[in-house]
Amino acid sequence: MAVKIDDSDICVFDAHTHLGIKKTFEIMVGTDRLLGDEMVTLMDKHGVDKVISFPCLMPLTDFSKENNLVKEAMEKHPDRIVGFVRVNPYLKEIAIKQIEFYVKEAGMKGIKLHPSAEYYSANDPVVYPILEKAVELKVPVLFHSGELFMARPAMIADLAYTFPDATIIMGHMGIFEDALEAIAVAKRADNIILETSYCPLKMVMLAKAELGPKRIVYGSDTPYSIFGWEIDKILKYSNFKEDEKRLILGENLANLLHIKLTPT
Repeated sequence: MAVKIDDSDICVFDAHTHLGIKKTFEIMVGTDRLLGDEMVTLMDKHGVDKVISFPCLMPLTDFSKENNLVKEAMEKHPDRIVGFVRVNPYLKEIAIKQIEFYVKEAGMKGIKLHPSAEYYSANDPVVYPILEKAVELKVPVLFHSGELFMARPAMIADLAYTFPDATIIMGHMGIFEDALEAIAVAKRADNIILETSYCPLKMVMLAKAELGPKRIVYGSDTPYSIFGWEIDKILKYSNFKEDEKRLILGENLANLLHIKLTPT
């Protein structure tokens, strides 16, 4: 698999994809069903070696059914799909038990939180037990960032300052309006990693200039965005050197999660 620069292979490990069954998936991928088999088919089409996957937005749920779909996809495609458990911090003990099960027993490698979808501020104390558990289990937490005030990079940074031993992946690095803020706070909190999906290339290049290539990971947000143009943003249209592209497109994430990355 992998993608190429000239005759050189670059492994792609996507930090941000969603699995599930949802009508809105049809807009981007032509089907409402995006489970393990469908995801791997898309990956093969675009030269993606591995993905992190977690449930899509499902209002009024505890995500147990959706997390099980991710677990099943991991079990069927262990070399391609890496799961993150998605939880709602308002569910408190239920959320903690889910994290313990899916990380310890199911082998998931991280936690996904979406402050604006579940309507809490990223730095609200309701999130503290989640971060404490993440530190205990030594897994990263991927936050949605940008759009609404609850997911502003500054609020995520406040949480990073409060939990300096936690590793926080800032999904979308603030998207459009908050990208400069994401870069600014990441300069002051070295436990923040910026993820590139939906973020303009100009801001991704600025982040690399300000933070260096090892603090950035590629993501697509498939199926809400798609692999092709998010990969090309880094691979074809950035001014990054080949070794920087290798880091951002896959090696940084593999090193973070202690996963061996080889072309599939």
